[in-house]
Amino acid sequence: QLSDCTEGGYTGDVICDTCGKLVEQGQNLEPGEHTVEVVDAREANCYIEGKTGEEKCSVCDKVLKENKVIPKLEHKYENDICKNCGRINNAQLDTTYTSKTTNLYPFQVIQFKAPENGKYKFHCENITVWDSYGYLFKEENFNDQVIIDGIEKFNAKKADSGAEIPTLSGYWQCDDEHGKNSAPAITAELEKDKTYYFVVGPYSTATGEFRITITCAHEKTHIEGRTFSNCIV
Repeated sequence: QLSDCTEGGYTGDVICDTCGKLVEQGQNLEPGEHTVEVVDAREANCYIEGKTGEEKCSVCDKVLKENKVIPKLEHKYENDICKNCGRINNAQLDTTYTSKTTNLYPFQVIQFKAPENGKYKFHCENITVWDSYGYLFKEENFNDQVIIDGIEKFNAKKADSGAEIPTLSGYWQCDDEHGKNSAPAITAELEKDKTYYFVVGPYSTATGEFRITITCAHEKTHIEGRTFSNCIV
């Protein structure tokens, strides 16, 4: 009898085929090693705690090491861009930012405070081919939980193609095709000194690289290349 991780085994006796005499006594075997697998592991990011993963035996199902929480990361900003997740704070007018979404960070956040009352355009260009979606939030309707919920939906969709599409909730406006290369673009009337959040994410489970530029969008008076302060309302 072979041993496994639940019980020992026995090598078996050696018997003479002719007379039936016991030639060699068998030996008891100690239980074998567990077959270790790690389940429910998750990498920490700037929004969600991670998990070390539970170590368990795939044969006997015994838990060998408990799952432990990994604290979520802190945003580390350099020139208003988080070095961990890529989040952009204090985005400037007429400045083009290159960013990307990944499986770890499927939603990218761009924070913007309107310098004046007026119409502004959040314009994206997809650098890689992916099905992107854009959301514009007013400050009072946006917090980290919006992104956390989106990440959880994204992970569920990755695990099960039949799960719901990972759309965000609580947004003011959204778009998925009016930018360049099927990227989002949203034009909205903003209030001076109010903070807004533009979020780029996946329609389903694809991620990719994009550029975003925030410009003034005065109808009839906008001239390409002019800054907002030079536009005449």
